[in-house]
Amino acid sequence: MRIIVALLLTAACTTHQHHDPDPEFYGRSWTFTVLGASIEPKKANGQDWDPDLSPPDPFARIYLDGQLLGIAPTIDDTFDPTWNYAPAPQIIFEGSLLSIDLIDSDTFDDDPIFQGCGTALTSATVKAGGASCPSQNGTVDLAITVE
Repeated sequence: MRIIVALLLTAACTTHQHHDPDPEFYGRSWTFTVLGASIEPKKANGQDWDPDLSPPDPFARIYLDGQLLGIAPTIDDTFDPTWNYAPAPQIIFEGSLLSIDLIDSDTFDDDPIFQGCGTALTSATVKAGGASCPSQNGTVDLAITVE
């Protein structure tokens, strides 16, 4: 499955801090839009998403530097949710990290579709229009705009 979250997490997440040679986007307002997703028909372990064999009921949590920024609403029974969800714009500084968790909402226990998909927010990410983050169960794509 493929999660389309308007940030095309193309930039690789790294643990090394490097100075961004093109800093003009920092200190400005950034908007992150979760566009949608494409989710694999079965979990990575081969199990169905729900006991009744229905597709998952996905929602997305968006974090900025480890703090919850927003939650895209649950969409029932779909492998291809579309949200077009954008939390409030944020002022971003060099070294900021955006991460996304995609969750299957269930009655008793929510199942992670994937967790901790992250990207460093750099000028290259802005110039690419966002970032893309693949996992075993899907891919997240996010769009980024800067005012």
